[in-house]
Amino acid sequence: MGEEALSDEDRRPVKERRHLTVMFVDLVGSTGLVDELDPEDAQNVFDAFSGKCAQLIKQFGGYIARIEGDGILAYFGFPSAREDASEQAVRAGLAVAEAVARIRTPMGTSLACRTGIASGSVLVGEAYTSSGSIFYEVIGRAPHVARRLQEQVEPGEVAISDAAYRKAGGFFVCAPNPPIRLKGFRNPEMFWRVRGHRELPLRFLARDALQRCAFVGRTEELTVLHRLWDGARLGQGAAVGVVGPAGIGKSRVIYEFVHSVAEDSPHLVLMQGNTHHRNSPWQPLRDELIRHLDTATPPGGSRLETLTRELASSASAQEFEDAQAILRILEDGQSGVAMSRPGEERARVVAALVRRLEALAGRAPVIVVIEDVQWLDDSSAEWLEALCRVVERHPIQVVLTSRETLSARLKLDVTEIQLSGLTQEDARAMVDLLISEKPFAHLDAQAVLAKVGGIPLFIEEYVTHQLDRVAARKGNGDGREVDPDDAPTTLMDLLNERIDELGPGKAFIQTCAVCGDVFDLRLVARTVGVDVDHAIAVISDLESRGILTGSAAVGDEFRFRHALLRDAGYSSLLKADRAALHGRIAQAMETYAAEDGFAASPEVLAWHFSEADDVEKCLTYRLAAAEKFKGQYAATESIHQLELAAAEADAMEEGGRRREWLVRIYNLIGATRNIFYGWGDQVGQEMFEKALSLTVSSDDGRSTFDAVRGLWNANMIQGNYPLVEVLTRQLSAIAARSRDPMMRVDAANANGAYRLWSGGFKEAHASFQEALRLYGSAGINRAIGAQGTDPGVVALCLSAWNFWFLGDREAAFETIKAAKQRSERMQHVFGLAYSHSICASMWQCERNPEQALAEANQSTLIASENKSGMRYWIDRGGFLSGWAISFSGDRQAGITRIRNSIDSYKSSGGGQLLPYARTLLAECLLASDLLAEAEAELTQAGADLPSEHPYYYDSERLRLHGEVLIRRGYETEGAEALASALSSAEAFDSPPLRKAVVETRARLQRR
Repeated sequence: MGEEALSDEDRRPVKERRHLTVMFVDLVGSTGLVDELDPEDAQNVFDAFSGKCAQLIKQFGGYIARIEGDGILAYFGFPSAREDASEQAVRAGLAVAEAVARIRTPMGTSLACRTGIASGSVLVGEAYTSSGSIFYEVIGRAPHVARRLQEQVEPGEVAISDAAYRKAGGFFVCAPNPPIRLKGFRNPEMFWRVRGHRELPLRFLARDALQRCAFVGRTEELTVLHRLWDGARLGQGAAVGVVGPAGIGKSRVIYEFVHSVAEDSPHLVLMQGNTHHRNSPWQPLRDELIRHLDTATPPGGSRLETLTRELASSASAQEFEDAQAILRILEDGQSGVAMSRPGEERARVVAALVRRLEALAGRAPVIVVIEDVQWLDDSSAEWLEALCRVVERHPIQVVLTSRETLSARLKLDVTEIQLSGLTQEDARAMVDLLISEKPFAHLDAQAVLAKVGGIPLFIEEYVTHQLDRVAARKGNGDGREVDPDDAPTTLMDLLNERIDELGPGKAFIQTCAVCGDVFDLRLVARTVGVDVDHAIAVISDLESRGILTGSAAVGDEFRFRHALLRDAGYSSLLKADRAALHGRIAQAMETYAAEDGFAASPEVLAWHFSEADDVEKCLTYRLAAAEKFKGQYAATESIHQLELAAAEADAMEEGGRRREWLVRIYNLIGATRNIFYGWGDQVGQEMFEKALSLTVSSDDGRSTFDAVRGLWNANMIQGNYPLVEVLTRQLSAIAARSRDPMMRVDAANANGAYRLWSGGFKEAHASFQEALRLYGSAGINRAIGAQGTDPGVVALCLSAWNFWFLGDREAAFETIKAAKQRSERMQHVFGLAYSHSICASMWQCERNPEQALAEANQSTLIASENKSGMRYWIDRGGFLSGWAISFSGDRQAGITRIRNSIDSYKSSGGGQLLPYARTLLAECLLASDLLAEAEAELTQAGADLPSEHPYYYDSERLRLHGEVLIRRGYETEGAEALASALSSAEAFDSPPLRKAVVETRARLQRR
């Protein structure tokens, strides 16, 4: 026997009356198993059976009351009541039957179970097991009916009582069983055999405002909106949210408010969040802009001209640049643009979009309505937050609707109006108004309210359905009145029944539902296979029935009256039919886009092909969407598409192109994370490791190279030089077998960088010159690599620093100047941060704090303004600017900055720069006569160095260590350290490093 324990919080009173759904599961043939199996084997079978049943019952919200070897008793709607308790019980029963059938006995046979489910009023009370533990026992008909029902069905079947069927039968395919007398019961019992799922889930989503009857109630809410509008008209704008669950009337309140202020002639900006575009950046803004510009742009004019005119009254003097920035979000992004100042460009777009509304507000007060904020994409949410921060200075009122508190989606405080159900008086008035529209109908208003309560959507849909049934009976000569008790017991059942009543229009509405919340008339016509005129006629009928809304005269775009209707149509389809429709719609979208220029978003196409189980096409469009979003500076959305693609590719059957897709996708995730979050990103490294583990051999070419290159970056940042050496050789070998110039340039750069950091400056020089030769001979003018860098800029930057260590100062500064110019010409933010940071290092080596500070600050500024990451350059800039500040006179401020940057760098998993940064810090401490602290940092820098591996800056570490020791009185040890520094500099064959050691030794001798 086993019982599920409850926490103290869930403990129930000793006895209480409740309405529960009870399930009893019985293992078929348990006696035979005990007879034929060894006791231990039999126990293992029973444990597998009870364990799987318990797992699934809990998964569906059930409470395990008792386990008795071959039988399980469970309650649904306990310890907390659930309106879908019966539905979940049946779902659990089907899942249990399927799972148990997959359990095999030692004899190789399959198990089977019978399940009975019954609902009813029971008395729940505490009881005690023989061991003294508490469990909850129920007294009533339901547990006994459940136990007896399972005896009436075949193995693998689920039986439910008539009471349970009335509550949940609409969700399943059920067969009625003639009433029979169950053992122990006096009267015959009606029950149903469950054949499978019907998939009619209960979901209530947002809907458009309906105008079937006069608006009632909501006086207080409208008063708040009008008070805020009065302030907005005077230039003191505000943002306000109308919050409440689906169907509560949010859209209708906004509709009434907007129409009530129409005499003020406000400029209306209307946007809609959409569940299918939660990961599509700027989508509500794009939709609003396209609608507006298509209307406002005169024949022969351009969108750019229209936007520039609109922006002319803003406080900014850059109307043309703002218009260009805004139009960028209407274009598909390109990979080159994605890595060209993504953070700066994104900020410019946000600011320009805000200035556009400020400009509109300069002509007339503006009302911005955004529905379903909970479904906004991250980019639109960022713009909304920026807008809300400035509205108080302008005649702009922002009105939002959301199902959840706005603080859950937006990072700001917004006045919220919480909507609840209508009062009894207002609900009754609404019912009366609806009924009055059809005087031949006779409905009991009080009975209606008893059924649906005060939720406007429930009221309207229920009454409309009843009135339609009255009209149908009148037309058939049936004079009977409709009994409210004959209505479906749930709103979702009601919606599905309305769709079923559409007759020939049902297939059409199902297609519309699969298209999405908003759909294109011509796309639906192509999918269904009818001409546009026929489609318009069908949609006009659906509009008259209150199913759809829209206009064929405005962009052929339609939407469901509310999303619940769309869900009902969607869920009424069988999975196979649904998948087939998704595939047909996707194919129609491709054809439509090719022939008529239809805007087929790759993320929407990916969704359709995914639902159609066409994985190859789905993945193709997922990757296209990721590339598009990357070009729109939308890191989160881009990576999300790639993660979806990875999950879908991983679910492919072994063989075929599964491995090829996974390698490609993992590489793209790693590279994209590198671009936005830095080379040391741990998740990015894991992605490259996954990609490499799936490559058959290094002959896999580009994919293998990209994976190895990603791992090379990660391990270089971490300072794992032995592995970097191995990876460097792998890159060179793969590139040598390839004709791809980018791979060969990248491999030469990697080899040069490894040699530079290892102190092999001459070998590094040869590699960088080879990279630049290959780069030039290939005629590459702009080549952002997979890791977010231009290989030409990388070669120039590292070659410049390498020149300095070789003693060619003139070549060093000429080369870094060329790197800056190339990055500026490309508008490549990564290259700019890179080149300024390397230049700062060179000036630091020159002991020029003024120039070093200017370059370090410029690099840090560029990296900090980029919202997509580049933490590496921020930390590196902190090391160098700290050194420069310290040697400019503010010792403590500089030391503090370096320490903070070291902490930040370490927290990101970095290790490569630690010896370098600690050496800079030690030099600042030495200049401040903090000798003990300087020695500690130098000692730690030595500990941070890779074991038995040369490090390019070790000569400087040893030089400073020698000076510290001598100044502390340890002459012999200091002299030995200086000798080691000189040996290191000579081994590296670096005249500047050698010169620094010689000059330090001479200066100390003079002291």
